[in-house]
Amino acid sequence: MADPRATPANVPVGNSSLASAQGAAAFRVFKCDHFDPTPVKMVVTLADTDRRIVHELNAEPAAQEYARLCGVTDTKLDAFSFAAHPVVVRVGGEYCARSIQRVSEDGSLSFFCAIDEGLVLTAAQPRDMLKNVVETFEGLVRGIGELEICI
Repeated sequence: MADPRATPANVPVGNSSLASAQGAAAFRVFKCDHFDPTPVKMVVTLADTDRRIVHELNAEPAAQEYARLCGVTDTKLDAFSFAAHPVVVRVGGEYCARSIQRVSEDGSLSFFCAIDEGLVLTAAQPRDMLKNVVETFEGLVRGIGELEICI
């Protein structure tokens, strides 16, 4: 019997899986974002893409330019600053968060996710999460009726 634990040595490469379900109930695919994009843009102009480190935004030191454009006046950028001043990218007409992990001593920004030179980041403002989730589910109920399950 194969080892059910996924490790680099036993994870199959080049495979995929597809799940399919059938039912009579109406369904809707949805997502719930807790941010609103602003008009403020910043372009990744120098990055180490393999390590997900941004050295420059708009040809300026990344942390300094992020703080300036997002209006962060704290002298220390930290997880709370990044959560209060998120950045997003537009993918296929939808905005997706790009989470900053930390600021390094050299003024670069490390990201949790993929980045690339030329990527346009948009400053965003956080929304009230609870209110947003409630409004999302109210819209679903208006669209398809009472929800029986949410996966």
